[in-house]
Amino acid sequence: MSVARFWHRSLFDELIGRFRTGYPATAFLELCRFSFVQEGQIPGTYTIHPLMRASLQEYQDSELRAQVHRHLFDRYTAALRGLDNSTIDESEKTAFAEAFYHGKHALPADEFSGWFTMTADVFNRAGMWRFLIPLHEEFVQIVEGHLGPDHPDTATSLDNLATLYNHQGQYSEAEMLYQRALMIREKNLGPEHPDTTETLVNLGTLYLDEGRYGEADTYLNEALALTKKISGHEHPDVARILYFLATLRLAEGQYGEADTFANEALTLWKRVSGSEHPYLASSLYLLGSVYRNQGRYEEAEQVLHRALEISENHFRTEHPRTMRNLTELAILYGDMGRYEEAKPMLERALKTQERILSTKAPGHCCQSIPIREAPLSARTLRGEPTVVQARTGNSGRSIGLRASRYDSNATSVGEPDKEQGDGSYVAAPTATQGLRVPVTGCRPNPRRCQQRWHQR
Repeated sequence: MSVARFWHRSLFDELIGRFRTGYPATAFLELCRFSFVQEGQIPGTYTIHPLMRASLQEYQDSELRAQVHRHLFDRYTAALRGLDNSTIDESEKTAFAEAFYHGKHALPADEFSGWFTMTADVFNRAGMWRFLIPLHEEFVQIVEGHLGPDHPDTATSLDNLATLYNHQGQYSEAEMLYQRALMIREKNLGPEHPDTTETLVNLGTLYLDEGRYGEADTYLNEALALTKKISGHEHPDVARILYFLATLRLAEGQYGEADTFANEALTLWKRVSGSEHPYLASSLYLLGSVYRNQGRYEEAEQVLHRALEISENHFRTEHPRTMRNLTELAILYGDMGRYEEAKPMLERALKTQERILSTKAPGHCCQSIPIREAPLSARTLRGEPTVVQARTGNSGRSIGLRASRYDSNATSVGEPDKEQGDGSYVAAPTATQGLRVPVTGCRPNPRRCQQRWHQR
């Protein structure tokens, strides 16, 4: 029982029966009365005091311990089959956290990396960034310990963690990791590699979120030129960067240029992704924001309704993208003096924000964050997905981080695409706070990378 971080009656019976430790299954209540056994965070669960767990495991047969870790990993991953980012609940978050813990002990590094990257992708698309951060922090240590500090896959893990930090408004931490990832990628992959340009884009959007517009402009324009050179003018990444440049111009109040960039991005998205793709919602949202700031209210209402419709079709109602679109539409109605229509939208968004920020993930130490402390990040308002882009890029060891960018279109494990909302900061100003908020869009990220494992 010391291998499991917590147990309940059915798990107790399962482990006692499978591994035949000699402890009677009928003694469950007797075990729970020991002073070193404590009630778990989840009602009906129990856990052994950490010091006692460590002591028991020290004298435990290593082969038996490995078998129990593997059994528990398989048990929790079974609970994640068919995982859908639109319906993730607390039990699935717990299952993922426990599978991560047991998997790092039970699996070879490349297998563990592949499993984590693919499964975390779905939680990322659910926008559960605060929940993912402690897992990714530990994952970075695992990757770096296995491959070294200068490996391209280490850069990928750093880049992914940095994007989670950026989602949560931890800008200094994000910048430090992005800069380190950029240095590794430029050294190993060269400046004209898609992964290197991706980090340039990430730095550009970080600086945009921080209001460092001059630096954002430099990085985004450099990334745009390189992307056109590497991938051509019709590549989805070109649309992404045009979208960010439109966001930047909007933040700077340059509405004419924002209009131009936003329409270029929207037109390219339609050509490469179709008229119903969730990327379209991002561009429509941004274009609606531009129109609203230009006083073109009827046009803004039309495109914002369409953006909200696409978001609600692809994401759950609490997803940051859905809330962002809802809030922008409410702001528009406020500008138009249609306060009775704006009020229920803002109330819905605010209630969602309160519920998200008051949730503490089981098995994690994340504390609830008061709403007044929640940073109104531009990236957060975009409902932007995290990026797990990963090419190994050169010869040598790899543990399979050529997995996936946290893309925005899949709904289940095995389908790298589509994202959602927990642990994020949703833009939901109340009427007393005013209806003006920074206007940005959701970060679309079309590029996928397939799983591939390389080992020496």
